[in-house]
Amino acid sequence: MPKAVRVVLDTNVVISGMFWEGIPREILGRCEKGELKAVFSRELLEELRRVIARERKFNLKEEEIREKERALLKVGEMVEPKVRVNVVTDDPDDNKLLECALASGTKVIISRDKDLLRLGSWRGIMILTPETFSREFLFL
Repeated sequence: MPKAVRVVLDTNVVISGMFWEGIPREILGRCEKGELKAVFSRELLEELRRVIARERKFNLKEEEIREKERALLKVGEMVEPKVRVNVVTDDPDDNKLLECALASGTKVIISRDKDLLRLGSWRGIMILTPETFSREFLFL
């Protein structure tokens, strides 16, 4: 079996994949099958937890949120970024995705964030929408 493509998934993509049909769910499904390997940092998982807990429409209890987090960790890996960057100045929180990709050697960030997408790429790391990633890498 070929080595899984490693990707950093933005919170917006993870949430879309967890709660709705579409390409982000397909991406998470490919992670579950071992075709992709999601890479996370503690900061990214904390952001995911905050967003899910804050959004009333998900109406999840703490244990349900923890279960979703455990499910992600089963199909991904954790890294601890050592280098901090200040590339995205309009929304500095977005830098944690770049830091995660840099720390893990990942060459793809999948996001719908306009500030990140505006970069296009950074230090050889491609920043793609789920739709572009699926066309170019998953052939959907």
